[in-house]
Amino acid sequence: MRRAALQPADRDAPEERGAIGGWLAEFPKQVVAEAWHTLAGGAAMLTRMAELMFVEVVRRYTEELSPRTGWLAGLRDPVVAPALAALHARPAHGWTLVELARVAATSRTVLTERFSQAIGPPMQYLTAWRSQLAAEQLAVAARRWRPTSDTTRRRPSAGRSSGRQAMRRRP
Repeated sequence: MRRAALQPADRDAPEERGAIGGWLAEFPKQVVAEAWHTLAGGAAMLTRMAELMFVEVVRRYTEELSPRTGWLAGLRDPVVAPALAALHARPAHGWTLVELARVAATSRTVLTERFSQAIGPPMQYLTAWRSQLAAEQLAVAARRWRPTSDTTRRRPSAGRSSGRQAMRRRP
C-alpha cells in the first residue's frame, strides 16, 4: 500500500488527524477501563497505552515549539535531523562537514546554516555532545571506584594490621 494513501488529504486540518480529532479525548476512559478489568494482556495494554500517550504529548509539545530554536526543533528540520541522528549514533567518529552534509543530502553551506539556526554550529554541537558523554562516563566510573583506604575500612581482614596479625599467628 502506498504511503500517500494512508495520509490525510488535507495535512493542515488538525481535526482530520486521529489523535487530535478524537481518540485522545477518549483515551483516559480507555485506560481506566483497561485497568479496571483484569483481562489477559491487561498489563501489556496499559504499558502500550502509556507509551502512546507519551508519544502524543511529545508530538504536541514539538508542534508548539518555535521552529527555529532548540534540539527538538533540529529534529523537526528535514536537513538537520539526519545529521543530528548521525552525530548521536556515532559520536566518536571523526566527522567532517562534508560527511555530515552527505548524510543530510545537502550542501555544507545549507547544513551549516540550518543546523546553526536550530541548535548552533554543527562542530561545536558535536564537541559539546562528546563532552557530555565523557562527563557521564566519568560520573559512572567515579560511582564505581572506591579508594583503597575506603575498602580497607569496610573489610577489617583486608587491612595492614590484620595481615601482620596473620603472619604472627603462623608457627
